[in-house]
Amino acid sequence: MGELSRIVLVTGMPGSGKSTVSAELAARDPEVLVVEVGRRMAELATDMGIISGYAALPMLPAPIRAQLQAAAVESFASASASRILVVAHLQVKGPEGLVPGFPAGILESLDPSAIVLIEAEGRLGSTGLVPGLSTATYRELAIATAKRLRVPLLVLENSGGLAECADRMQALLNNLAV
Repeated sequence: MGELSRIVLVTGMPGSGKSTVSAELAARDPEVLVVEVGRRMAELATDMGIISGYAALPMLPAPIRAQLQAAAVESFASASASRILVVAHLQVKGPEGLVPGFPAGILESLDPSAIVLIEAEGRLGSTGLVPGLSTATYRELAIATAKRLRVPLLVLENSGGLAECADRMQALLNNLAV
């Protein structure tokens, strides 16, 4: 794999299979590191005594979430894995309503080579986590983000079994190698 394909942002609506499919790829390839940004932020906040678990993360004020997110990104940026799959939401619900999942500058500092949008229409069990955000709207957000970052957007329909979906994602990612 080339340097260009090292960091890939994996995103999608809640329940779309981002974490599950990414973990399957990591289980197949020891050179793949999966980082769930929200979970890493919650670990950092818990270690600092700010919250007591993942469920409290969305209720933190935006400036604290931004600091945690910057720390989370920094915590894996120097990892030696040949490919880092960064699992994260482009938009989250906070106390102030729907807000960007990545505060200004953080996504740019991550410098992903591509965005993989995982969609699972009709399969989402937790869409209530982001009220008012449809799959179509989330796709538009992913398109705008990819354009802003000038990276390809790869759309993966999470259908069939886990192995089949992971195979399709692996094929998409292999096409990124230089």
